Amino acid sequence: MVQRIDGSIIGALGWSSSGGQQPRDYGRRRFARPAAVSHAEVDVSSVFGLPDGALPVVAQQTLSALVDEVERLRHEVELAHHYENFLGEEADRHSTLPVLNRRALLRDLGQLLMASEESGLPGSVLYLHVGGIERLRESQGLAAADAALMAMATLMRGEFRQTDLIGYLDGGDFGVVLALADTEAAREKALVVARHVGETDLVWHGARFQFSVKCGLAPFSAGATAEQLLAAADAARRVPTAEAGRRAG
Repeated sequence: MVQRIDGSIIGALGWSSSGGQQPRDYGRRRFARPAAVSHAEVDVSSVFGLPDGALPVVAQQTLSALVDEVERLRHEVELAHHYENFLGEEADRHSTLPVLNRRALLRDLGQLLMASEESGLPGSVLYLHVGGIERLRESQGLAAADAALMAMATLMRGEFRQTDLIGYLDGGDFGVVLALADTEAAREKALVVARHVGETDLVWHGARFQFSVKCGLAPFSAGATAEQLLAAADAARRVPTAEAGRRAG
């Protein structure tokens, strides 16, 4: 299959994958102030359980102003909570790709490792290096390389499950955390993704480029940190294919 990218337009690639779930929405969200709630004007005497009109007019006006101020402050607190959540989500996303950044990936992996130790359930970490992007950058420029990275990230988002964590690590490297996936299931999935990447051609201004994937795998292990597991998966990726096959056997 051929994915065409026209000029420096990176968005709206329209990527689809066979049998993949819909990608997680990492797009930037428009942030807006919560709509204010309108309240009918009431006699504030009822707030104190007094008959209507029992309080002097001046006292009612003062109390009404206080009620309005409390309502305004409540809306400001709601706005602050919305904004805090918005900033937290933005801080976790990669600046340009529809995946997590390295910091968020390691943090969430650490939480999964703790849950795995408590429950005894398996999990795996994949380290995927997409080869060919640096060659594309050297021959066609930064915009072409960025478009290729977007295509690869979108492909992976469609290939892996919604519950899997995908993060971009730099230099064409992606980290993927597969919760509840043992070593064999993770290896099979990595082979499928590598095959799909290899079958995908990208055309940039008339020139066709192909990519490949080298993958390393590290299963969850008791006592290991997120950084250690990611480093172990990276080290496994660097092992020559023949030696890796002997180890797996």
